[in-house]
Parts: sequence; structure tokens; C-alpha cells
Amino acid sequence: MALFCLYWQPIGGSFLQQVYFQLINKPEPAPHFTERWFYKAVRHPIQLGTLIGMWATPAMSMTHLLLSATLTAYVLIAISC
Repeated sequence: MALFCLYWQPIGGSFLQQVYFQLINKPEPAPHFTERWFYKAVRHPIQLGTLIGMWATPAMSMTHLLLSATLTAYVLIAISC
């Protein structure tokens, strides 16, 4: 179990940190987000990659066009909220 927790530490480290601070009865420090790589230029790089993948097809059928347009509208609405 300890190896499992150590393996997931980079991803779910905040959970272990919450448990630790709860055990020693101290307030948890404020989280911080560092902008690295694509996050410096684009706010949502995963959504941008999905849109590029949808629109960068050499042959686009009518249903693919409808899917790409709908997904683009969905992402733009999601980003604006």
C-alpha cells in the first residue's frame, strides 16, 4: 500500500498532504499553480489539441463537419464561463 501511495504522490499529492496536516492539526497551506509549457501560451491546451485534431483532417464528411463545429462551439462556451 505504501508503494501505491508513493507512486501516486505526484498526481494525488494534495490528498496525502491534507491527511498529514489533519493529523498534526495544522492549517493547510494555500495551493499554488505554476504555469509551465503550453499553459503559458494557452489556457486550455487539451481542448486546443482536441480542436486541432478535429479540424486538421484531410477529408471531412458532413457529419464530421457538424461534429467539429459543435465541439468548437462547446469548447468556446466552456472557456468563456
